[in-house]
Amino acid sequence: MVKEKNRIILFSPQPVVTGRRVLPISLLSISSLLAQENGKYVIQIFHSYDSDEYLEAIKNLDDVICVGISSMTGYQIIDGLRFAKMVRERNKNMPIIWGGIHPTIMPIQTVKNYYVDIIVKGQGEITFYELVKCLQSNGELKNIPGIVFKTASEIIENRDRPIMDINNFPKLPYHLLGDKIERYIKPTINPLYSKRSLPIITSDGCPFNCGFCFLASPQFRRKYVGYSVERVLDEIEFLIREYNIDGLCIRDTNFFIDTDRVRAILEGLIQRNLKIALTEVNVRIDQLLRLDDDFWKLMEMAGVKDFLIGIESGDQEMLNLINKKITVDQIRECEKKLIKYKINVINSFITAFPTKLCGSAREHKKRLNKELYNTINFIDEIYEVNPLSTNMIFIYTPYPGTPLYKLCLESGFQEPESLEEWGALNLTQKYFPWVTTSHINKVAYFEKLFLIKKLTSGPYIKTQIARGNNKYKLLYYLGILRSLNLIASLRIKFKIILFPFEKYLLK
Repeated sequence: MVKEKNRIILFSPQPVVTGRRVLPISLLSISSLLAQENGKYVIQIFHSYDSDEYLEAIKNLDDVICVGISSMTGYQIIDGLRFAKMVRERNKNMPIIWGGIHPTIMPIQTVKNYYVDIIVKGQGEITFYELVKCLQSNGELKNIPGIVFKTASEIIENRDRPIMDINNFPKLPYHLLGDKIERYIKPTINPLYSKRSLPIITSDGCPFNCGFCFLASPQFRRKYVGYSVERVLDEIEFLIREYNIDGLCIRDTNFFIDTDRVRAILEGLIQRNLKIALTEVNVRIDQLLRLDDDFWKLMEMAGVKDFLIGIESGDQEMLNLINKKITVDQIRECEKKLIKYKINVINSFITAFPTKLCGSAREHKKRLNKELYNTINFIDEIYEVNPLSTNMIFIYTPYPGTPLYKLCLESGFQEPESLEEWGALNLTQKYFPWVTTSHINKVAYFEKLFLIKKLTSGPYIKTQIARGNNKYKLLYYLGILRSLNLIASLRIKFKIILFPFEKYLLK
């Protein structure tokens, strides 16, 4: 008698070459319905780091129903293909399913790849559940909405599946990770906030239409829906009790779309006496400016420690281009307000947005520098107001279907013709005609200068000395920190990039 297949292997590729381990929320989500069936399925979730474990797991695939891989555009594709190749070499008939941002946006091109058999588009909880059942019983794939698959002779795209209210889905099955969940529990960026933090997502969708964001593509444009207040509070209480966490990284695309819901959650944390640090809370500048003093005080009391704000640019022309619907003056006002309350900020910027190639190479370089230098000057202005702020600068990544994508093509971007080519795109290396290597290097260097400026600022030095950091104390009394701060400030002010010795000291 042949043993019934009951094992499912899910793989989370790392987003960048250097790698970082992030809780695979999307894989837990698509497992939630199957995990309810009283141990009927053995669901194994692996991260790219877990090579010894997943190599052991795929030695024998006889009892495996399917393998699933989630990926966004960029390096996750390369990492995911590497794993899929291992699976294919061990069992050429094993169904390999891909889902996530990139397969949803580019399903036909993705499924053409030899290491892809089926695409789960968009919201995958019900689709993946039905797909597993179908594969287990050798059913007809054409009956499952929300998938794209290939046969020996054709590619078939089934009808789309209607979007469901996320409150109808089960809670995340954290237990599937077992003791491995400890690998995902880590200190927050500022370790003073939390020693044991996990990410959490409490909502889905976004009503805004920022030109660069994948959520603005037709495949992801959908109504915002948040988990109920009670569900969010119950999950937080569970995570504190079960895993002894003291911090949560809020991974919502925008946590503040429904401010009444946010207020109820924060008040609930206080009423339930849930001591938790809320970090990297994603929010827009204009949303923060609408909050009154009582709301800011409530955030302080409930444990909000820092915000993640997508400012994107210090150049108003670029803010208008990407349809951000905020002004540079609004950003200035908000940064000053953040100082009043003890909530810090992580600002995210993007440079090198597409522009039609016109004029000479010199003129084009001048335009790029204008945009970048306006952003650099603005970040420097932020540091003068708040030396403890964190500011990151990324290079623009084109997502198909987004409002800016057509401009990318008009600007000379050659659309990748294969899944592997899309994998070559990431946040640190670009292959766009409007961006030069020197521009990318310049961005990386200025980001290091801003980090040096933060680490050598008076407020940061005080925090280190107060924590008993004797190395900082020595460097401070020797005047080295003050000298480095002065050098970094002068380089930023006058845009001096010759002989960048500081980046070696930073290491």
